[in-house]
Amino acid sequence: MCPVRPPADQADRHEFALLFGVGAMPRAIGLALRVGAPGTRLVRIRREHWLNSPRAAVQAPATLAPSSRGREELGRHGWCTAGLEMMNMRQFAVIGLGNFGISVARALSKMGHEVLAIDTDPDKVQHLAADVTHAVQADATDEEALRALGIRNVDVAVVTVGQDIRSSILACMILKELGVGYVVAKATDELHGKLLEKLGVDRVVYPERDMGIRLANSLGCSNILEYIELSPDYGVAEIVATEEFSGKTLRELNLRARYGANVVAIRRDDAVKVSPGADDVVREGDVLVILGSVESLERLKRMR
Repeated sequence: MCPVRPPADQADRHEFALLFGVGAMPRAIGLALRVGAPGTRLVRIRREHWLNSPRAAVQAPATLAPSSRGREELGRHGWCTAGLEMMNMRQFAVIGLGNFGISVARALSKMGHEVLAIDTDPDKVQHLAADVTHAVQADATDEEALRALGIRNVDVAVVTVGQDIRSSILACMILKELGVGYVVAKATDELHGKLLEKLGVDRVVYPERDMGIRLANSLGCSNILEYIELSPDYGVAEIVATEEFSGKTLRELNLRARYGANVVAIRRDDAVKVSPGADDVVREGDVLVILGSVESLERLKRMR
């Protein structure tokens, strides 16, 4: 793996520390530090460590996989970053720490990503502080506050402010103006969603609406465990195999011809088989993950 190193004309004179990411510095900066021996380290320095003791912060660095923006910055300054391309950690900002925002922040953190959580409520910030990389009390409608947090360096910003539509719209507008590459926002209704789309939000989500649809589908049909709408015309459903399907292969069931749907996976107990073959046998109680049009899935829902 290619080591991270500074340009050759600097390598014999300085050890470099790079300040990256959420809660650190607004941009990736090469900081030249006079040291006794040549060498290079890639480090993350948290703002509080840097302010309290710059030298101690550099002497005890924490390794970091830079964001895609950070890697671009490294490349522009001549740093070798080939080894970093293999690191999958990304940087996210979650704005608004209601139940939905907290769930998103915790899930991303558990997946190994860096998460900057932002809310105006100090109690919510304190409650989440131990679960994410950084939790900050700040007003997401204050452009200077977001700029100071280095928000433009995150890979994805998720705005989960829903009820306060004004704050949601202002936060999204500021994020796009500051140059955040990908913005996801929660909308409470169709009108709110259309306004967000007009602002250039990359993805608008409707968690309450979508969960209601999924719950209704699972409750309304005894053999439907889960339903996810991919578009107004297509979806994915988890359907429990009935006695009618038991002991038959996918070829014999021929769901594509009968229902216009495709089985993309079969779950049996704790095992999942993705892209099953035509000769795979279905047993009663298996969970079939089926992709199809809304019409074809409706026909499967009525299957008994």
